[in-house]
This record gives sequence, structure tokens and C-alpha cells, in this order.
Amino acid sequence: MRRLLKSCILAFSYYTKIPMPELQYGEHDGDYMFCFFPLIGILIGAAETLWLRISQAAGSGMLLTAAIAVALPVLITGGIHLDGLLDASDAIASWKSREERLEIMHDTHPGAFAVITCAVFLILALGGAADASVNFPESAWFIFTSGRVFTSILVVFEPPAGKSGMLYSCTKQAASKAVLLSTAVYAAVLTVISFRLMVLILWLKLVIAGLIVFFIYKYYIRRTFGGITGDLAGCFLSVYELILVLTAAFLH
Repeated sequence: MRRLLKSCILAFSYYTKIPMPELQYGEHDGDYMFCFFPLIGILIGAAETLWLRISQAAGSGMLLTAAIAVALPVLITGGIHLDGLLDASDAIASWKSREERLEIMHDTHPGAFAVITCAVFLILALGGAADASVNFPESAWFIFTSGRVFTSILVVFEPPAGKSGMLYSCTKQAASKAVLLSTAVYAAVLTVISFRLMVLILWLKLVIAGLIVFFIYKYYIRRTFGGITGDLAGCFLSVYELILVLTAAFLH
């Protein structure tokens, strides 16, 4: 139980800006960290739903409502996944060899493609959040939680593209069976709650969109990079959330 608690604290320490207690960690205290990673999605989904309900009750304008909805995940996570998207976009747009692309992702300086990607991503996210305002309160928790469920599967079960970086150190001893079991539990809970909060057609379209993004991305990174890295995981989560928000927007 103590190791599980430490793994949960580590997940929130690494992937959010929420203050966590400072503890002494042993070599295996982070083995179950990705079992708790989806809990961050539940937190973000709850924050999004709360804000959207408050905004609707207060009669806030659509643009302000959408802007804060886009900013909330970045504020809660510190932008760590968006950073992965930008680093990966520089590497992907370089059209260089696998090794050179991995080196580009390790460079802390953003390139032109990262800036362009950031601008396009935020514009699409803002437009999607604005047009999804009717469906978003019911679907936000699903989008942000399921994205982290799929990300946990990627980082634990995909081979690492390199043997360095924070993600490699966090997953080389990850308890894969526990992650798989927790994934099944999250999927079951998401399904049950979906039928209470969302109309069936919305849930089906979000599930289908999510599965398509997951399998296409999984194939792409295996072929292009040989596996997963922290930046590629952040890129996946950012793209996944954006596409599902746009899917919800198209149903408006």
C-alpha cells in the first residue's frame, strides 16, 4: 500500500503542478506510477466541467469560456505534454534519419515548426472548445481520462526509442500487469459513467475517434522512431485530446 501511495504521488509530481509531499523514494516506488496517471485526467475533466458549468451559469461569452477551457489543462500540467508535441513536431518535420530526429527532440530550443505547430494547435483547440460548448461538459472527463489511459498503454507496452530520458527511467521497471489491469478498470468505469452522462452517439464517436488516433499513432511511431519517448508520449496525448474535442465540436 505504501508503494502504491508513493507511485500516485510521483505521478502527480511529474505530470502536474499540484504541490505534492516530498518523500524518500526507493528504486521500485514508481513501478505503479502509470496506474495512477489517468487520475490526472479525471482531475482535469472535473476542472473543465466545473468551469463550463460556472461559465454557463454566469452567462460568460463563448470566446472567454473556450479560452479558459483550453488554458486549464496547460495550467494544471505545466504544459509538459504540449512541450512534447512541439519537440516532436520539430523532429517529424525535419525529415531526417531516426537517430537525427531523436537528437532533435532532445534539443531544448524550439524550432520554427514547433512555433507553427503551437499556433495551429491552440487555434484549433480554441475553435473546438467554443463549438463543443454544448457537448463538452459531459465529454471533458472522458476525453482527458481516456487519453491518459491510452498514453499509459503506449509508454509501458511500446519499446523505448532510446535508453535515456525521464520516461525511460520511469517505465523500465513499470509493473505492466498492474497497468493493464488498471487500464481495464478505467475502461469499465468510463463506459458505465458514459451511459449516464453522454448520449450514446456521442460516446460511440469519441470511442471510435480515440481508437483510430491510438492505432495510427502507435504504428507511426514504431515505424518512424522505433518506439516511444517522453516527447512522443506528450505529442500523442496532445493530438488525442485535440481530435476528440474537435469530434465533440462536430456533433454540435
